[in-house]
Amino acid sequence: MLMAAVAAACVSVPATAQEFKSAQILTSLREPALAASLKESGATWTKSKGSDGIEYYAITFANGIKATAYFTVCKPEGCMGMTLFADFDQPKNKTTAEVDKLINTFNMGHSAGKVMRGDNGAVKAQAYVVADHGIAMGNFQLQILIFASICEKLRTTLYDA
Repeated sequence: MLMAAVAAACVSVPATAQEFKSAQILTSLREPALAASLKESGATWTKSKGSDGIEYYAITFANGIKATAYFTVCKPEGCMGMTLFADFDQPKNKTTAEVDKLINTFNMGHSAGKVMRGDNGAVKAQAYVVADHGIAMGNFQLQILIFASICEKLRTTLYDA
């Protein structure tokens, strides 16, 4: 009976949390490293599985930007990449042509991410983090934060300019 209680307790324990260590080299990307990096950054997130079977992380950054992340090029031992994206509605006070010009100008000045039109006509920011040959956890976090910063600048460009 004691063994059954111990086994039940072990099943209900969430995956082991990873401590944020800036200099730690990640040889692949996994949820614990993402969670540690987001927590260290002051972001909140939830995870859900899409109808395509992919686990998506809905992130709200400290600057209020909402984005989604998912891992790519995955094997049992981890993933080699992560895509980040954020969608922005077409500004009501700008024409499609004006927004397209803003997108082109914005892309010329922000090469760490790309902005484009999504399938539904919304403006979409996207970045990709690569872990091939390893990435320091601090660099992983920094790339995520740069994306959040680019999105904040994009929001200002779209709605306040």
